[in-house]
Amino acid sequence: GPLHISTMEGGRGIFAMLIGMLVGVIGFVGAVWLVLRRRGVRGVRVAVGGIAAFALIIVSAASAVGIWYSMQPHVLNRNGPEPLLRVEVRAPENVAPDIFAEITAELTTDRNGADVVLEKAAETDRLTRHGYVPLYYRTSHRLLAVKFPAGGARLYNLRLPANPMPKKYHAWSEWQKPDFVDEPGSTGPKRAGTGPDIEVRYHVETADD
Repeated sequence: GPLHISTMEGGRGIFAMLIGMLVGVIGFVGAVWLVLRRRGVRGVRVAVGGIAAFALIIVSAASAVGIWYSMQPHVLNRNGPEPLLRVEVRAPENVAPDIFAEITAELTTDRNGADVVLEKAAETDRLTRHGYVPLYYRTSHRLLAVKFPAGGARLYNLRLPANPMPKKYHAWSEWQKPDFVDEPGSTGPKRAGTGPDIEVRYHVETADD
């Protein structure tokens, strides 16, 4: 599976979890019943107390499962190969072609990180690079970093939803300037200025394209 857990192991784990929850529910309801009995509560009040305790357990369990589920990495395409993010990077005239030829790029999310495969620039257009990177997980937090060989980077918050599979995201985006710059020797990234800088655009590509 996508989490490297076999179907048999996953089934056993779920079965054990359900048995544990069932035993816990029975034990908790039984304890509530005993406490109420010892305090002299009888009849309908015992039933009401048991139902209230059971409802509290259900609500707590549902909340715990919801939190656990939201923290798990959700594969973007379960029924086929992962989509690709096609990237195009272009530099302004004040960037030397030999330096631009050595840049690298990386896509970072709150789920994983992956290097962008950048092709060499064409001799006829040495200030444009093309590349791609797989998209594995659903997440709306995708940060593209274009890195210089001597240090420093340009950072771009990609304007894509958690699920960028719809056809509207298969077309090239507008050219996007960096949101942040990280200069060598600085204490951390800072907001990018409005002057000429390296720009990127991107689109999603699936096996159906």
